[in-house]
Amino acid sequence: MRTILAVSLLLAVACNKSGSGGAASASAAAARASSSAAPSAAASSTSAAAVAKGEKLDVAALQKALKCPPPAKKALEGPCGVLAEFKDCVAWSPVTQNGDGRWLGRGYRTRAGAFVEELTMLRSKRIAVAEAGGGLPAKIAIEAFPDGEEREAAEKAIHAYERGDVTVPGNAAVQYLKDRKEWADAPAMASDENQVFVATGGGANLCMTKAQHLLVVQPSLEHAQPADGLYAILYGVSW
Repeated sequence: MRTILAVSLLLAVACNKSGSGGAASASAAAARASSSAAPSAAASSTSAAAVAKGEKLDVAALQKALKCPPPAKKALEGPCGVLAEFKDCVAWSPVTQNGDGRWLGRGYRTRAGAFVEELTMLRSKRIAVAEAGGGLPAKIAIEAFPDGEEREAAEKAIHAYERGDVTVPGNAAVQYLKDRKEWADAPAMASDENQVFVATGGGANLCMTKAQHLLVVQPSLEHAQPADGLYAILYGVSW
């Protein structure tokens, strides 16, 4: 009888140890699953949050601020002409075929309703997706064409582009634009209605038209009125 009781006692102890070990193993496995699932969920959340989207240009508000007449009445010039085309942006990517696109055109620097012409150039450079931070894989620079000996050549090139023509071979401004190395690049991201937003200064919005004209609206950092800034129509030089 004592032998039977001893065996029963040993079996009971063994079962208790086995149950405790199983529970501990289950708890550890659950903890590992939880810890491995948590980073996965966090990664998914971070990935979803990382898709950057830029602010869309409020064309109607700027047209109102500039007191632009309806486009149907007459062909508009200056900043109002740029805004008239900005409503019909086509889908496009600032990442060009060769990874380094250059544009040149005529801008209008606007302040308090008045404007002066400012020759404008733009560069779009392809970057790695990992560097884009959720935005587009490109960095964009918008700058005034410098004064100097190439400026007259720039005027001639722009006049040719405005006529739908090509520049003469060896145009000094076109060559300068292609050779330029230093640019103040800024991140780019997609926006609504096929616009592209550039995170530079006060921000800038780009729009590609059906005629392949690249429109630029860049608010002034020191604007006295809401519509102060740069309005430009640019033409592709290399892409």
